[in-house]
Amino acid sequence: MLALKNVSIDTHVEIAKNNYTDKQSPLAIVELLDVTSKVKIHKDDRATLESLGVSVPEDFALGKEEGEFFVYDILVKKGVISVNGKPIQ
Repeated sequence: MLALKNVSIDTHVEIAKNNYTDKQSPLAIVELLDVTSKVKIHKDDRATLESLGVSVPEDFALGKEEGEFFVYDILVKKGVISVNGKPIQ
């Protein structure tokens, strides 16, 4: 069981219309997704998640510090993911 202090996730997903056919691989739809997401994690929660090893430290380092929180603005456009304006692999 995991108890977190304050985490919020606001996500919007769109798929471009009329750009996918049944002749394409189902994985092709990934490149059609446009995702915008804002993840806001309290500093204490970030420390908890880091200690659990749920992600590599470099991923957590992409957060912008805003008061008691770290904010991650995540965009996915044409299969490319960026966090706070920085493309990631």
